[in-house]
Amino acid sequence: MILAATPIEVIHNGIDTERYQPNATARRALRERLGFAEGGFVVMFCGRLDENKRPLLALNVFADFLANCPQGRLLIVGDGPEINVLKAQIGALKLQDKVILTGQVADTTPYYQASDCYLSTSGQIEGYSLTTAEALACGIPAVVPNDDVFTSVYGASTAVQRCNPADPHEWSEALLSVAQLDATARQLLNQSAQTFAQTHLSVELMNQKLTLFYENIASECSHSTPL
Repeated sequence: MILAATPIEVIHNGIDTERYQPNATARRALRERLGFAEGGFVVMFCGRLDENKRPLLALNVFADFLANCPQGRLLIVGDGPEINVLKAQIGALKLQDKVILTGQVADTTPYYQASDCYLSTSGQIEGYSLTTAEALACGIPAVVPNDDVFTSVYGASTAVQRCNPADPHEWSEALLSVAQLDATARQLLNQSAQTFAQTHLSVELMNQKLTLFYENIASECSHSTPL
């Protein structure tokens, strides 16, 4: 039994920051292939398209954002049961030329690298968002839900804005605040995103914490009094 006063540290899955990192060549190549304009602002959503990840909320946030940033584009990477509903809503909003649906892809890395901001609308039942960590490692800032899980993982990052899921306009304003940054400020924010991933979210850090955890258990067992 764990006593109520026992300190607990959650050890999240780490990401490979050698794999997920900025790449200007890959960025340029994919943006050209997908038809993004030179000055286009690309918002990325990545994951299984189901009700827990709330892709319709992401689409509505983007539609509101687009009213103030007509050069915006939404890149949706993934597939799932909500795909047909999502396509119907894209048509209803007449955003067919603003939204790209890639379906499931073998490697998400270049899609992060080609984007300018990451959007995660996952519900609290989803828990820790690995895709947000991967996006940060690729040097792009993120807009996420303001809940206990996201706050515990990303609350200390200046590259992550947390928004009320019940207020899509708050989310679109967060996206707009990134889109309106000049080149220098955008670069600093991107560097902050990458640094946070390297220092807080890497697989190396996860392994260090796991090693320490098991070393502490082994030490406690070796000093315990036999029954």
